[in-house]
Amino acid sequence: MIDKIKSQLSSRHYSKQQEIKKWDGPICPKIKKRLLKHIEWSSNCYPTNAGEGIFLVTSHGRDYIVELQMKACTCRRWQLTGIPCPHSISCYRDELIDPEEMVHKCYALCNFSKAYARIIMPCKDKREWQKMGGCLIKPPLYENKRGRKAKNRRMQPEEVIARQGGKKITRHGTIIHRSHCNNPEHNKKGCSAFKQGLPAAKPMQKQMRKRSRTTFEEEDPQPTMSRQNEATTEQQAPGPSMTQVNEEPVVTQVTQEHDMPLIGVLHPHSMMEIMRNE
Repeated sequence: MIDKIKSQLSSRHYSKQQEIKKWDGPICPKIKKRLLKHIEWSSNCYPTNAGEGIFLVTSHGRDYIVELQMKACTCRRWQLTGIPCPHSISCYRDELIDPEEMVHKCYALCNFSKAYARIIMPCKDKREWQKMGGCLIKPPLYENKRGRKAKNRRMQPEEVIARQGGKKITRHGTIIHRSHCNNPEHNKKGCSAFKQGLPAAKPMQKQMRKRSRTTFEEEDPQPTMSRQNEATTEQQAPGPSMTQVNEEPVVTQVTQEHDMPLIGVLHPHSMMEIMRNE
């Protein structure tokens, strides 16, 4: 592979040396074509001289500042490529300067020929190489690892598939609380309460359960008071006489604790009615 790369480079150097002999002018032909396009576009640029090589150029409703001494334009095309932009070419036309002279030196034919001037010498065949008597360079030793070789690649956390289907949710981004003080963003080593010997705080789940129970008891204190009042009134009221029992039908009710509907009047020939009469 190295021999192939070397042969390609040597052939490229030779072809470039032959091309340079056919070219004319101070700059390379591709750069010259690009410069001619900029000269055509400069016909729509109108410069106004401000003095000391500074111009204000208007083109397509926009203004650009050109500094010939600094070789700079506010469009920044000249600074990036080293080829004069259309705005600067219009200024050079006003100053009667050839724009080819202001192209960067790296695009000149003399520098291009220097880059491909040297020849890459070919090498002899491996059989004719001189033996230096050095140590043989061997490949690294292969270590047989234990277990079966892995065939599948390691999947990313977001690619792991759960047993029940779908993607497995990672714990990335979750806030972990310290069990000793219930404070987030630190562990046992950074817990100040644990270092000072303070007692452990109660778990957060138990505290929430106790709070829910206390709030429920505080919101419903009235039913217990009403039940006590009903019990006292039943004790103070006199019981009905036997005549009232015989004359009026007895109505039995079920308390609201069981949420049962009211029971109607007893039938006169029922078992309970006959036992009470006796």
